[in-house]
Amino acid sequence: MKISVAALYLINKSQPKSKYEITPKKLQKILYYAQAWFLANEGKPLFENDVFEAWRHGPVNHNIYNEYSAFGYSPIPPIGFSNELELYPLSLKEKEHLDKIWDVFGMYSGDELEYLTHQEDPWKITRGDLDPEAPTNKVIPEDIIRSYYTNLSHKVLDGTWKSPLNPEPRLDWLIKHKKKATANRLLKHVGTWNGNDLDDCINEVYNNRTEVQFH
Repeated sequence: MKISVAALYLINKSQPKSKYEITPKKLQKILYYAQAWFLANEGKPLFENDVFEAWRHGPVNHNIYNEYSAFGYSPIPPIGFSNELELYPLSLKEKEHLDKIWDVFGMYSGDELEYLTHQEDPWKITRGDLDPEAPTNKVIPEDIIRSYYTNLSHKVLDGTWKSPLNPEPRLDWLIKHKKKATANRLLKHVGTWNGNDLDDCINEVYNNRTEVQFH
């Protein structure tokens, strides 16, 4: 699919003046994760003719940067109707994948997602020993992305992966959608809760966060 169409779809899913609003930086990172996890799950790219470069603030697609850079650090408002979305409608599989990525990453800010990409090998390997502030247009190799996120998916499944992100936004979403069992697993997953009762879990971890060290 065209990355520009995916961008429009995600922008229209955003919610202005909430944690679900979308800035150019956040859009770049969510598109990157859409590509990465499609490569891991399907073995092929979601965006066949587009690449991500290892910029200092994380993975960036140059075409998307050119399209939305005028917004700077400001949120991009939903666009609504788009001729491009009409001309290139998403398949059910593409839509479900983007929806899943948005559900997982949509509540995080661009800065949080930047931090997450900086902890992961594809961006780090591609930048090598460059200074943290150094500009570069080095392309993050597709095979490195596929290999890393395939291995990461195995760690998630066997419970050996720890998220470097604060779980609070994700937990908030899970509780709002009444996915209590999943919320409990999330807290165990990030190492902040070892009990079994979700009410106690919420009281200790979610409502009294000052006593808990989030990862």
